[in-house]
Amino acid sequence: MFFMNKFIFLLISLTISSACYTQSCEQYFVRGNSKFNQNDHLGAITEYTKAIKLNPSYTDAYYWRGCA
Repeated sequence: MFFMNKFIFLLISLTISSACYTQSCEQYFVRGNSKFNQNDHLGAITEYTKAIKLNPSYTDAYYWRGCA
């Protein structure tokens, strides 16, 4: 029973942290878009790079970083 409780707690923790992780990627990406639209291309590159570091398979961040 103790093992099962630990396992469920771990599973819930990973699910919650995973959701926060995705949100952070999106936040950096949105900030990058905002900076790109304000012609702050260096700032946009920085934000897109942060999104990529959190999620290396985030293709939109690669694309827009290249555009910046």
